[in-house]
Amino acid sequence: MSVPRSNEIPSQWHPLLARQLRRAFGAHAETSEPLQRLLALVDRSYRDRDDQRGLVEHSLATMTEELNERNNELAEQLERLRRQACILEYIHEAVFVIDRAGTILTCNSATAELFGCATSELEQESLRRFLATGESDQRFEEILTGAIESARWSGDVGFTRADGRALLAEATVVRQGSSADDRPEFVVVARDVTDRRLMERQLLQSQKMEAIGQLAAGIAHEINTPAQYVADNLRFLDEGFTTISRALGEWRAGAPPTPELEEELAIYESEMSPAIHQSLDGMARVAAIVRGMRTFAHPGGSSKSAVDLNAEIASTVTVSRNEWKYVSEVVTEFDPDLPPVPAIAGEINHVFLNIIVNAAHAIEERLKTVPAPPGRILIQTRREDDEVVVRISDNGCGIPEAIRERVFDHFFTTKPVGKGTGQGLSIVHRLVYEKHGGSIQFEPAHPTGTTFVIRLPLGGTGTSVLSEAA
Repeated sequence: MSVPRSNEIPSQWHPLLARQLRRAFGAHAETSEPLQRLLALVDRSYRDRDDQRGLVEHSLATMTEELNERNNELAEQLERLRRQACILEYIHEAVFVIDRAGTILTCNSATAELFGCATSELEQESLRRFLATGESDQRFEEILTGAIESARWSGDVGFTRADGRALLAEATVVRQGSSADDRPEFVVVARDVTDRRLMERQLLQSQKMEAIGQLAAGIAHEINTPAQYVADNLRFLDEGFTTISRALGEWRAGAPPTPELEEELAIYESEMSPAIHQSLDGMARVAAIVRGMRTFAHPGGSSKSAVDLNAEIASTVTVSRNEWKYVSEVVTEFDPDLPPVPAIAGEINHVFLNIIVNAAHAIEERLKTVPAPPGRILIQTRREDDEVVVRISDNGCGIPEAIRERVFDHFFTTKPVGKGTGQGLSIVHRLVYEKHGGSIQFEPAHPTGTTFVIRLPLGGTGTSVLSEAA
């Protein structure tokens, strides 16, 4: 600002400076040029201070606005957290957080109800304390390792409540953060499925018995055929021994055998041994059928044991023989060095029976329109790394591409009413995937038909179902 020459206080000076000058000198002030210059510097200082204050006020206003927005966001987040906490508190599933050592860090009331103790008792308590007898520390480590590597693990876990009652829980373990975290935490969602699994086992057993009932007529025929020729052979042997006794009587009396008797003896001499061997073979077939029925129908245990898959498949093929023998042959290519597989024998037999019977039905359907080539079901077993692979192939009508995504759905079937419920393959999928930690897939066979590929881990992963929990 230029320095004024007159003695009038300039109106363009800073209001605060002008007010102070008027207060000191009135409306007009006689000032020297040096004083004028000094006042100009003071005026500049006031104006610089105003600029700085404006910046500060602007900054404060901006900060206030940002803080208000942040406070609103925090309030919304707190409200969301409150609602989520309310939901977690009142849902029926147990939800809790554990660290890598298995210590429970926090939990909802359903967790306390699941384990039968107060929430305050659970927090900072080790989850290992509640693991059932059949659940080893090694399996617990496998679960957490699986959640770390894959971010998520799901399956059934056996627990023991504070009151000593065993239960089976369907659990999902989700890793928080990245797999590289040194101290990972896990969110566990669990619910008691003890009664549900028991009912599922009972349903499975009833379905197995229903399958036995449906196979009963064929099994009776399979038993009746060898039993009939065993009976015929026994009558033949009875007649033969009568003839031999008569010949011995004549020999003891010193009379030479008649030509007719010699002819009969020659016949029995040549036919008796084959008749005996044929009868033994027939009884072996009957024993195999009965053994297969007992193996298949037996409810078995609910926990896994070492199972010879080759023997189980052979038994299932025997039981289902009447379902496939009129439309197909069954060829087995078993790996003789196949190791035992951790499995529930009765349930894995149910898997094989469903697929073999379905294969026979597919071949029967194809033969109605395309009579050649003859039906063929090929069953192969082999080991691949840490898995056992079972391949069941048929040259039936195949699975149309339009329905392939629905094959394992509940209640889906292409069979006519009365012949299929749509439960077979859905149960097969659950038994392989959930109960045995394996996988089941199918692929088109060439030129026609389908191949089902079942993979079962040798490590015994998958659901561990405790009999005491059921």
